[in-house]
Amino acid sequence: MDTSKVLTTLHDLGFQTEEIPGYGHLFQYEGLMFLYMPDEDDEQFFRITLPNIHKFENEDRAFILDIVNEVNNRLKYSKTFATGNDVWISYEQRLGPDADSILEETVDFAIKAVGATVTLFHNLLEGEDESEEANQETEE
Repeated sequence: MDTSKVLTTLHDLGFQTEEIPGYGHLFQYEGLMFLYMPDEDDEQFFRITLPNIHKFENEDRAFILDIVNEVNNRLKYSKTFATGNDVWISYEQRLGPDADSILEETVDFAIKAVGATVTLFHNLLEGEDESEEANQETEE
């Protein structure tokens, strides 16, 4: 997807972006810093991430990976993963030739799906289980 089209869509949705050279474009939603990460080698690939949502120590790795696995088993559309000692959430999708007509809907949904995923991750981390609420948020 043409980066300028996604940036225009983000601006149309009310987001201000800041370019981070070598990574992508930061924007804020509900107090969280999202990152739109264009892939110059694959223009049909669309990815929005929420980096560094939780830092953990090596001794907590197994516990955190169990939570990551549970989140991935429960939710569609987004993926949660550990990179180093940080947890990230990502929404990735292949956008076909008709993507321009649904780009605003896709970007809006991606942001909400990632937001619901971080909520579920933190709830599970704190021992709470509100998976139905997180599932409903992504379906809206």
